[in-house]
Formats: sequence, C-alpha cells, structure tokens
Amino acid sequence: MADGTKNLIPVRTEAEAKAKGRRGGIASGKARRAKKTMREWAEIIGSIEVPVTQPDGTALDGGDLDAGIVMAQYRKAHKGDTKAAEFLAKLKGAMEDKVAVAGAVTNIVVGTPEAAEGLQRALATGAQPTEPEE
Repeated sequence: MADGTKNLIPVRTEAEAKAKGRRGGIASGKARRAKKTMREWAEIIGSIEVPVTQPDGTALDGGDLDAGIVMAQYRKAHKGDTKAAEFLAKLKGAMEDKVAVAGAVTNIVVGTPEAAEGLQRALATGAQPTEPEE
C-alpha cells in the first residue's frame, strides 16, 4: 500500500465517525482563522510607508514595504533567480487586481530610471511592463 493508508485505523461506529469529523472541522476552522489573521497582518505591515531609495541614491516618496519586496524580487529575477521569477509569476494575478483597484500610481520603486519610465508608461496604457535594454 504505497498510497499512505497502511497505518489508518478504520472508523468502527457512526458516533466515532461523527466525533472524528467534528474534531477535524474544528481544527480546519482554527487553521483558516489563523491564515486569515496572517493575511491581514501581512496587508497591514506591507502597507507601512518606508523611505525608499533607488540604487543611484535618488529618494522616492510613497514607497511601502510591499513595493520594496516586489522590487527586490524583480531585481533577483532579472539576475536569473528562478525562485524570484516563480514568486512574481504567482503574484502577478494579485498585482493586476490591485493595480485596477488602486487607480493611478504616482511613485514606483525601481532599480533604474529607465525601468521607472517603462513601468510608468505600462501602467498608463495598461500594457505589460518590459525590462529596459542594457
């Protein structure tokens, strides 16, 4: 039995099945509430405004921790980090929803002025941003 059921003990009575199902449901609800709390804290902490500077030392207003994290992942992905690229690919759907809801974005944290211009054009037109050629 390679399917992981070798060590399972069968349920003997209907009352036992109900009790196990109830305990499982309670544990599932507890786990869902814990995940919801973690998501809420991530939203709160991610929206904290922090001073952000570009690699050239130029300061940008309106940066938050989420923007810094995403920008760091873009930088890593651009250098060939496949985990960062995977993270961004998974995040992309959520990012599109947030941009549509957020409306106009005035300050974006990026690595180079050329990348900032490209992202600004992409957000203005709704097109996908591209990396500037080096």
